[in-house]
Amino acid sequence: MWGTVSPFDPTTFYVINEWAADALAGRLDGRYTPLEVADWISGFVAEADEHVKILRSAPEPDPQLRRTAVDAVILSYLGSFFAARFRSAADYAIYQQTGDRTRLESALVANREARDAWIELIDASEGIYQSNLRFGPERNEHGNWADRLTAIEADVDAMARELKACADEPGRPARVAVPDRPASTGLQHQPPESYEPGDDVMLSVAPAANVTGVRLRYRHVNQAEHWETVDLEARSGQLVGTIPGDYTKSTYPLMYFFVVEHDNGAVALHPGFEADLANQPYYLIMPS
Repeated sequence: MWGTVSPFDPTTFYVINEWAADALAGRLDGRYTPLEVADWISGFVAEADEHVKILRSAPEPDPQLRRTAVDAVILSYLGSFFAARFRSAADYAIYQQTGDRTRLESALVANREARDAWIELIDASEGIYQSNLRFGPERNEHGNWADRLTAIEADVDAMARELKACADEPGRPARVAVPDRPASTGLQHQPPESYEPGDDVMLSVAPAANVTGVRLRYRHVNQAEHWETVDLEARSGQLVGTIPGDYTKSTYPLMYFFVVEHDNGAVALHPGFEADLANQPYYLIMPS
């Protein structure tokens, strides 16, 4: 089911099955992929592990330091679990759409890595946290990490049975050849300081030489609404797009970003996320 679960922000992040279809077709639309997310999490885990070593090296740790170290270890194993599950789900989605048995093999390897990380998590928390951590009445709002292991093991076993069942079915080899995300988005843009509701908002960008097209995605700061799209047009050495006055006539502010196509087929989001993922990946402008 991981392949069909929607991210909280499906305009910025791929649904895994959608990513697989686009990757097999040799085209990505700029959204962040499950493999990129897995790499981010793995990077956070590696960084956290280095800090855990420092915490554990304290000669006489006080209770707060010991608690912090334990929680950091648990979070690290959680990260390892989810990174492996994202990679497993990505390979499984490719397998489902091509029948390529080697992708199912890779998915099973990653799924077992996730299971092993979860077991390590259980060991790290045993005897420290009580067996029933209750935060509410629902099933997913109480219990302990150990309670989830049976379902995780069942998922791994089901994938192993599926691999065994298709031993004589090589399927179509999966060819995934898509350009990497550009190191630079290739745009320069200065957002307006504000706008008058009911007036057109014209946005312009200065593209690099290797940029072949730019689309503006915008909506009100209202998660109940869908994003609007407009292709930018060349004008006086820049690319220009307009948010119409009929749309800006609202009590909600405006948020927007750009989808940037490069001449090698790569696609970027501007401004997108910086390396530490701590920035705002879109522009926000307020009414006057």
